[in-house]
Amino acid sequence: MMHEAREFEVLVEEIFNATEYFDTVKKQEQYDLYLERNGNQYIVEIKYYRTMRAQTQLVNKAICFLSKIKERKQDEIDDGVIAILAVSAYLELELKKTIEEDNDIVVIDLLDLISLTSHSPELRDRLVRFLEIPDNILINQRGRGIDDVLIRLQGDSISFGESIYCQPMECLSEGLVDNHSEHLINKLKALPSGKDNWKEYEGLMITILQYLFEGDLNGWVSQCESENKLNRYDCVCSIKKNTDFWSFVVEQLKSNYILLEFKNYTDEIGQGAVLTTEKYLYENAFRKIALIFSRKGANASALEMCNGAMRENGRLILVLNDNDIIEMLLREDRGGDPSDYLFDKVDNFLMRLSR
Repeated sequence: MMHEAREFEVLVEEIFNATEYFDTVKKQEQYDLYLERNGNQYIVEIKYYRTMRAQTQLVNKAICFLSKIKERKQDEIDDGVIAILAVSAYLELELKKTIEEDNDIVVIDLLDLISLTSHSPELRDRLVRFLEIPDNILINQRGRGIDDVLIRLQGDSISFGESIYCQPMECLSEGLVDNHSEHLINKLKALPSGKDNWKEYEGLMITILQYLFEGDLNGWVSQCESENKLNRYDCVCSIKKNTDFWSFVVEQLKSNYILLEFKNYTDEIGQGAVLTTEKYLYENAFRKIALIFSRKGANASALEMCNGAMRENGRLILVLNDNDIIEMLLREDRGGDPSDYLFDKVDNFLMRLSR
């Protein structure tokens, strides 16, 4: 998904350039694009999502992230800055207007981006093919042109009302990470690995995953015994099809449930841990996917066992380490979708799967 996100950013940059509306369009490090027009300064944050319909909680977090950058930028130049959030997803017009009025930013969704390519058929075709936009949306829906998108700009001054930043959620700390996410990252880093702290690790990981996938996973039944009471697995959840990744798991992998295993080992896990986990995956129970969370990841033999489970039995087992968890937390709090990160992992796993 990383290369797709970068490709989308390049497309948006080319679209802004093609409008010939802005005098300056250039990339930035802290945010994605810096624009200028008639002395006005614009900062642009670009968000790529695999799921076409925008998820409100992720948009809210992207707004918080962008608002914090805007505040800092205004402090630097002691002048007004216009913030633009460009997303690959679809938002209803009234929702876009509400977000703009409540948060003092401009929102550009996929329909607006299509409209901005009206003078460049080549860019429009690339955008439609890249985002796989259905024909019915292209025929029945219309986005806003550049003047309509920036209609609140009158003359050289911005006509937004009083700013209301991040009303739906607790806003950002002095850094660019949400307080809760930063707290969870720090707790994970501070928790020692080893068997003495297995219970604390399991509890922390469940808290983190409930935060990341609040609307996607249900149940959270932990420490379940197998039917013969000889074995115990850590946690199982039912899946909601809210994003493309979870829809893929349910519809393509035929798994309505997911198994979660937590290994607070000081070293990489071996093939034994993968073999034990695979025993709890059953096709007839619609449970064919497991995520194993290990502090250091998996060794070569464990990864080969994961390959064999998929190749021979159609059971998907992914091993994620602390760095994966931290990356998902950071993405979540910048308005990215952590399930897209998992989709990227699955893509890489399946494309590399050998016979």
